[in-house]
Amino acid sequence: MASWFDPLKRRAVLWNRRRLHHRMQARMTTYATWCERYDTLGPDTLSALQQRLAQLPARPTLSLLMPLTSGTLDEHRAFLAALRAQLYPHWVLQTGTPADADAAVADFWRQQAEVDGRVQPVGAVPTGANGRQALLAAARSPWVAFTNTTEHWREHALLLLAEAALQHPGSVLVYADSDHVDATSRRHAPQFKCDWNPDLLLSHDFVGRPALWRVDHLRGLQAPDLEAGPAWHHDLALRGTEGQAVHAIVHVPHVLCHLSDATAAVPSASVPAVQAHLDRVGETGTAEAMPGFDGVRVHFALPASPPHVTLVIPTRNGLDLLRQCVDSILQRSSYPTYDIVIVDNGSDDPACLAWMRQIADKEPRVRVRRDDRPFNFAALNNAAIAEARGEYVALVNNDIEVISPDWLEEMVGLAGRPGVGAVGARLWYSDGTLQHGGVITGIGGGAGHAHKRLTRSEPGMMGRAQRLQMLSAVTAACLVVRRASYLRVGGMDAEAFPVAFNDVDFCLRLRQVGLRNLWTPFAELFHHESVSRGSDRRPGKKERFERERAAMQARWGGSLRHDPAYNPNLTLDNENFALADPPRVSLLRPWFQPDADR
Repeated sequence: MASWFDPLKRRAVLWNRRRLHHRMQARMTTYATWCERYDTLGPDTLSALQQRLAQLPARPTLSLLMPLTSGTLDEHRAFLAALRAQLYPHWVLQTGTPADADAAVADFWRQQAEVDGRVQPVGAVPTGANGRQALLAAARSPWVAFTNTTEHWREHALLLLAEAALQHPGSVLVYADSDHVDATSRRHAPQFKCDWNPDLLLSHDFVGRPALWRVDHLRGLQAPDLEAGPAWHHDLALRGTEGQAVHAIVHVPHVLCHLSDATAAVPSASVPAVQAHLDRVGETGTAEAMPGFDGVRVHFALPASPPHVTLVIPTRNGLDLLRQCVDSILQRSSYPTYDIVIVDNGSDDPACLAWMRQIADKEPRVRVRRDDRPFNFAALNNAAIAEARGEYVALVNNDIEVISPDWLEEMVGLAGRPGVGAVGARLWYSDGTLQHGGVITGIGGGAGHAHKRLTRSEPGMMGRAQRLQMLSAVTAACLVVRRASYLRVGGMDAEAFPVAFNDVDFCLRLRQVGLRNLWTPFAELFHHESVSRGSDRRPGKKERFERERAAMQARWGGSLRHDPAYNPNLTLDNENFALADPPRVSLLRPWFQPDADR
């Protein structure tokens, strides 16, 4: 039975967790130190890169396309110097001169073309999107990249991009990580990107720079039907990746480009580009700018008659939490058609039993299913879902509390999209810090929650704590999935994972059959985590946890350490997207070579 002491204990636990989190943050490797240790081109690294150049099976020419629309003369000189320092020498720079180009800049490039055959002025081009189309039409190389003077391409950039294109002959796009430099050339704000993630691309242009495109693919695209303005690069990424398989889009996990701090995206400018993309691919979504949100939000429409959802809530006693959970769903949720199944796993508290009888009697949307087996989270859910009424099922912990009334509309709208498996929510601790921003595999040898302990004012790596995205897994503390998809993969594995990792394994099996799992920041709930079940670090429970983690490692092997929604330059030691020290990739060898130790 709950006591007056329990809320005080929970506050103490949360306070201590937050204190430990801040202490850990203070000990993290800084980006300046990380660059010095792992991303400086010393003699050994340069020698290794030269060997990689010598071993390339071919050396295609790469065309860099640049309209002369911005930048001072000094910036253009610096840009050309960076190109001439490239380890990969097989490039051409094609410049186009719009009517508003600076005369001194245009003269500079004409002079350079006379002494360096790789500088190739195209001549007069229109401004804006038409100018870029003219440059593309003039390209004579198999691969092209649009660029400008706000980008400083590092010495090994073209080498690693060409190497990746050759390694993946069916690819149409190769992109890489980047960072920013300030006026003093200090590197900061690393953009450690994930592998191909079409749902994240709806929110913002995470592909960014540098990006190398197969020229015949770009020429085959439908011509832009809108003037994308400052969002033209996002528009290109959306158009260029529509209908492409995962293997056709390649991510190089190295920082290959420094962006000027003057380079700033205007997220709201992307709304027309995202809406046009949704219309082209036939998705019934509405793109909008969100005040105070650095990106685009898409509302995915529900059918005229929203599908029925069965919410499954396992519990054993825990009246205060259970009542708070169920009341918050009934009183705050705006979704029109759902039922709640409380799975009573051997409750013996008279007050809790009486309340469950009472709520089932007075509320037609609630029923209680008694299941007295020893606690097995996977089995409890499997049995209830086998009998569920809903076309969709929502797995909900008894320590969840609704925040956003439209949480279920958001999650069902996403789960109903083609090819989607499980959908997870943004869950907050009682103290207002982030508990669940999705699941990253490999953390701690099993899996961990993304961006744990961030506050609402902290956007996370590349804003990912605030963006819709595809992830390998989401937590079953609040998860929505089609019932047919749940049954298709056999539900959760109750034998191997009775308590821990059952949701992660379930999501990985959904991915294995071709479904993608999504996390949304726009379905928000509190998760008063593990209050009723207790810690996995207690004797007995710790041994069980270690068995289940070993079972995860045995089933999924080294793939856990290579989560496509993460980056090998980020740590597997904690859940805060800190820098890996050391990273799991190195410039001393190609990142795509198999290595069980990375």
